[in-house]
This record gives sequence, structure tokens and C-alpha cells, in this order.
Amino acid sequence: MFLKMVKRKMVAGLLALAGLVVSPVMAKADYLTFQNMVPGAYTSGWIEAGDGSNTLGENAYIGQMQFSHIVGNDPNGQGKTLDTFCVNLFNNETNQQYSVTPSQIDSHYLKPNANEMAYLYATYGQQSLSNNDVLAGGLQLAIWNLTVNPDPSVYKSVSFFDSNTGAYFSATDVDQKYLNEAQSLLDEAFTNAFSGTTSFLDQVQLLYSPMGPGQSVLAPVPEPASMAMALIGIPCVGGIARFVRRRGKPVSE
Repeated sequence: MFLKMVKRKMVAGLLALAGLVVSPVMAKADYLTFQNMVPGAYTSGWIEAGDGSNTLGENAYIGQMQFSHIVGNDPNGQGKTLDTFCVNLFNNETNQQYSVTPSQIDSHYLKPNANEMAYLYATYGQQSLSNNDVLAGGLQLAIWNLTVNPDPSVYKSVSFFDSNTGAYFSATDVDQKYLNEAQSLLDEAFTNAFSGTTSFLDQVQLLYSPMGPGQSVLAPVPEPASMAMALIGIPCVGGIARFVRRRGKPVSE
């Protein structure tokens, strides 16, 4: 009787553990700390932008940034390196740690051009672009254009003004090669973002910083670790169940 109770508790406990493993993971706050611009992956220039409510005019670095990214609620956790691009022109970056909310990229203010932005980051922006300043600079300009552009039909120029909403974007004192690269990337994004069966929105998330300090940035959608754990836990439970069946009834009730 005792052995049977122990076995039942073992199986029940492992089943409960498996239930925890496959249960949905609740969204948590993440933490970012700006490290530096990726070496050889940026330029600089004068940026002007507006979204109908906020306006900006300043000299800015234009290119790929590197952050320490802590996943989860513990600000003292282990950070991972994140190579990314800014999607919020109206907050200034800081070297101080700040919290962000992982969100779907087509939420908040990015919705009009979310597919195109996700395409560009998933295709070009997740890996380090060190010593590829033209691609990095062009990619950041294209992403900024998509951030404040309320109407995909007006993307045709890297610099634009939408008379209906007052939204605008322009980059001056920037070498023409970066503007040409941005134009090429925008053309490609609006051609390819909806082609095939790949959903780029499933690959990219927004790390959202609504009030600052710090900026909202793009990041890869993390691999579902819970599914990997489930694949380990479920066979383990099955093995224990088979062990119980093979053992039969060593002690009568």
C-alpha cells in the first residue's frame, strides 16, 4: 500500500509539474541599458520629425545600437546583448537602466507600417552590422520613416510631409549613400513584407518605453522556452507511468 501511494504521488507530482511547464508564460517587464553604438555601424546628421503631436529637431547618431537586455522582472538579472534600432524619435537615450514592456509590434503607434518594419528588422537588423555603416544607417533612417509615417502611400521618399496629419520626417547633413540605402530598403519592405507565407510580425517584438527615460526599440521574439521544457517533461512523465505499469502490484492492498 505504501509503495502504491508513493508511486501515485510521484506520477501526480510530475503531471502537476508538466502542467506548470506547458501553462502560458505571463508577460513581464524587461530592462534595457544602453551600451554604445555598434562600432562601424552608424553615422550622424540632423534629424527633423513630427507625428502631429510631438516634434524633434536635433543632431543624432543614425545606426545600430547595442543594449544589455534583461528578460523578466528582476532588474539585477543576467543581461544579454541586444543589437537593435530606435523606434521612438521623441525620447532621448540614457545610460541608466530603464524598464520596457514587451509588446506586439503592431500595437501602439507602429501599427500603420508594422509589417514593413518587422520585415526590415527580421531580415537585416538582428545581427551585428559592425563595419557596415551604410546598411545600418540606411536601416535606421527607414525605420524612423516608418515610425512617424501615418500613411504607407507617402513612404515614396525617405523624407516626407503628410499635410493631412502634419507628420513629417527629414534627414539633412547626411551623406547621400545613407539616404539611397534607406530608399532601397523602404522599396524592398513595401514589396516583400506581405509576400509568401512568412509572418514577420511573429518574429519581432516592440520593447515599449512609453514615458522615458530611454527609447522604445525592436527585438527578436524570444524562443518559447516553455515548449522546450514541455518536450522534456512530458516524456519523463510517460517514462514514470510505464515504470509503474511494468512493476505491477508488488504489494497487495
